[in-house]
Amino acid sequence: MSKSKIFAIIFTVVVVLPLNIFLGYLLINGVYEKITLDRNISESEARVIGKLKQIREIQVAYQERYGEYCNSWDTLTNFVKEDTIYTLEKREIIITKAKRQKMGDKNWWKGDSVRVEYDTIGRDQVAEKLFPVKKFPTFSADSIRYIPGKGEKQFELTAGKYKVSGVTVDVVEVKDPFPVDPTRKEDSPNRTRQFLRFGSQNSATVSGNWE
Repeated sequence: MSKSKIFAIIFTVVVVLPLNIFLGYLLINGVYEKITLDRNISESEARVIGKLKQIREIQVAYQERYGEYCNSWDTLTNFVKEDTIYTLEKREIIITKAKRQKMGDKNWWKGDSVRVEYDTIGRDQVAEKLFPVKKFPTFSADSIRYIPGKGEKQFELTAGKYKVSGVTVDVVEVKDPFPVDPTRKEDSPNRTRQFLRFGSQNSATVSGNWE
């Protein structure tokens, strides 16, 4: 066997083979890290979305109770812990054309009309109504402001009034300004790729950007 062949074999064993093994390791490790990162992002965002849904439910209940959304975590927390929600029963009363005429209604000739009335039939403590212990055993009103898995970091809460086409509407927005996913950007033109949130500061909506 010539020296050149021996050198080629030694070079292959000493240099090429270990290099290929190392490159293969980097490839496999890179794929594994990507899979792990994607899984961590998915699990983290699922927890964040779950908490945002709870906060949204509380804000909707608060707005129904007080006619506006809450802009304070302390107030919202106390609402859940101390306040009550009224259960209403809707009734539709049909007023016939003949009855409208008898009542002196000038527009009786337009036909029957419907009057809607609401009766209060009960009230429940907010936490128990929205998050009953049997279904939400780990729910804590004191933790609604905190982003799951991110220590003491809090959701960003904004609520108030906004005028749209001359009409003033209630608005609320709650978002996670500390995304685990590095590709989420607040200035992204695609709302679904912005920070996870529900609601808007300039539109009467409580939809989530994950929906």
